[in-house]
Order: sequence, then C-alpha cells, then structure tokens
Amino acid sequence: MRRVLRVATSAMAILALAAVSPGPAHARPSADSIPSAPSTSTDDDLPADWQLTGTGGGKTLVWTSPDLVPMGNARVEFYAGDTLLGRPLAAKDGRSFRLALDDARIDTTEDLRVLAGGRRLDAAASPAPPPRRAAPAQPSTPLPANKVDPGVQGPYRSIKGEYALKSVRLPGFPAPVEMRATVVGPVGAPGKRPLALFLHGRHYTCFDAAGDIDIAWPCRPGTQPVPSHQGYLRSCC
Repeated sequence: MRRVLRVATSAMAILALAAVSPGPAHARPSADSIPSAPSTSTDDDLPADWQLTGTGGGKTLVWTSPDLVPMGNARVEFYAGDTLLGRPLAAKDGRSFRLALDDARIDTTEDLRVLAGGRRLDAAASPAPPPRRAAPAQPSTPLPANKVDPGVQGPYRSIKGEYALKSVRLPGFPAPVEMRATVVGPVGAPGKRPLALFLHGRHYTCFDAAGDIDIAWPCRPGTQPVPSHQGYLRSCC
C-alpha cells in the first residue's frame, strides 16, 4: 500500500472512495418519520398507480411506476401533501416501491406524491420548465491554445494499485460500509503532478451471476459487491 501511495504522489487518480453510496436509495422509514395513528385509507381512496396491501399494523403503501425508475443521486420519498411519509423500498422490477406504514395514518390521499431530490417521479407530475441560463461571457481576446492535448496519450506508462480503509457506519445501513480505492500514477514522471479525484457516485451496490442488481448492504447470499472503485479505470488506463 505504501509503495502505491508513493507512486501516486506524482500524479494519481483516486477512482472511488466507497463501494456504496452514503445512503440507500430506498430505506424503511424510522418510526418517527410519520405520525402514529390507525390507517383508514382504502384502495378506492388512492390515485392511480397506488395500492394499499396488508391489514392493521402490517399495511404497506405501494406505488408502481409505468416506467423503470433508475437509481439517481437522491432517495425516493413518499409524501402526502407536504408531509413526508417515509422512504420506500424498491422492488426488483425497478418499478414498484413499497413503504411499510405500521400504524401510520394518511390524512389525505388526493395529493400522494413520489419525489427524489425534489423532483416528481409519479405520473401526476408536470414537466418542469428547463432552467434559464445566461449566455457564457466571451473573452475580449481569444485565449491561447493549450500546448498539451489532454486527449492524447502521454509518454509515461501508468501503474495502479488498490487499498482499503476501515469500514465506516453510515445511516440506513445495518453493517459498516467498505471504503476502497484504486490509485493510478505515471512511472518515472519528474516534478509535481496534479491530483484528480473521481467519486463513483450513487448506484446499485450488489449483483449476481444472472445480472440482477440490488441495493442491499451487506450483499445478500449469492450476490457480490459492485466494484465501484474501479469504475473510471477506462478513462485513464
């Protein structure tokens, strides 16, 4: 590990810091995320694409999207009006999301909403207008061309290695999350070199031999972790 780090001080790209994102896309809500009271809603009260399953304290609120909902950079959330009901679990079909209501009461079913990062995901959402951006400022005089083309392979070969830090506990995960990275640097390059840090982003955590994906952590039996820390090696090596 020390050898890899010394090589990387001249120039390196840390391609990822963690094999999973800092929070699950869909997690069972905590008991205090929704008000406690008996649920009185029925399927007849719900908008299209919504369903209530189970009885009593075992009721589950289900929303099914007509299209696949890929994992994004924010967790999916269920709202009733402006009240957060909780963060549902995603089904393997990538379209259904289930939220255990326990003893929660839904005060209004007319304004059930599905959001992720403030963006509506359910069919009732109206498309948001594109953001208005000011035209970029133009320099008074043309800037000189860079003498080095970053798209052209350089004269130095690269070397890479991996290391792992102590796993850390993150909200929403029952077990500590691994911290892994790949380090890449040039061999024999003199002088100082810039440091490029690549974070793999937020996506599925586990997969199996059939290609099915999951967002659980730790990975369930029969699945293995997605090697997120190797995701940008194609860009550099």
